[in-house]
Amino acid sequence: MGGGQGHAADHARAALANLLAAMAHARGGAAQTICTRDLTAARQHISAILAPPRRDRFRFASRSPRHAVEALHNGIRATFGILAAWLVWIVTAWPAGPTFVSFVALVYGLLATREVPALASAGFYHGAALCAGVAGVCVFLIIPSVTAPECLALLLLVPMVIGGLAARSPRLVNQAFAFNMFLPVLIGPSNTGRLDEAAFLNTALAFLAAVLFVRFTFVTILLSC
Repeated sequence: MGGGQGHAADHARAALANLLAAMAHARGGAAQTICTRDLTAARQHISAILAPPRRDRFRFASRSPRHAVEALHNGIRATFGILAAWLVWIVTAWPAGPTFVSFVALVYGLLATREVPALASAGFYHGAALCAGVAGVCVFLIIPSVTAPECLALLLLVPMVIGGLAARSPRLVNQAFAFNMFLPVLIGPSNTGRLDEAAFLNTALAFLAAVLFVRFTFVTILLSC
C-alpha cells in the first residue's frame, strides 16, 4: 500500500475477515441479521480505505486460536492408543512391533491436525490401503526391472502426480494425505540396492495395522466430545 496510507492495510484485512465471516455464516445457515452485520462492517472498512477518517487509530488484531479442549482429547486418545500399541507389541513379541508403535504415534499426530479426526481417519485408512497396494506394485515389479534412477523417477512420477491432483480435491484430501506422505516411505528406493521384499511386507503390514488401530481408537475414545 505504500507510505502515507495510514491504516488502510488494517482496514483491508478487517474487510476481508468480515467478508469471509459473512460467507461462513451464510453457508452455515446463520440468521440473516448476522450476515448483514458482517457485510455492514466490511463496507465500513472499505469506506475507511477510500476516504480515510481523521485520527484513525484502527488496528486489525490477528490471533491464532488455541483449542485446548480438542488438544486434551487428542492427547488422551494418543496416550491410551500408544500404550495399547506397546502392549500389543509386548504380548505378541511381533518383530515389526517397534515399527508398528512408531507408525501409531505418527498417525496420531497427523490425524490430530484434522478438524474432525474421527471422520478423517476413514479416508486416511483408504488412502493408506491404496498406498500400500501401489507401493507393493513398485517394489515387486517396477524397482527390480529398472536399472537407471532416471527411469525409476519417471515411473514413480505417475502415482505421485495422481496423488498430487487428488490432494486438490476436498473430497479426496484425506486419502491423498496418507497416499502422498507414505508412498515414498513404503517404497524406500535406494541407490545401493533393491528393497528386501520381506522387509517391505513387514513394514506395510505394520503401517496398515497402525492406521486401522488409530482409526479404531478415534471412533471409540471420547467420540462424543
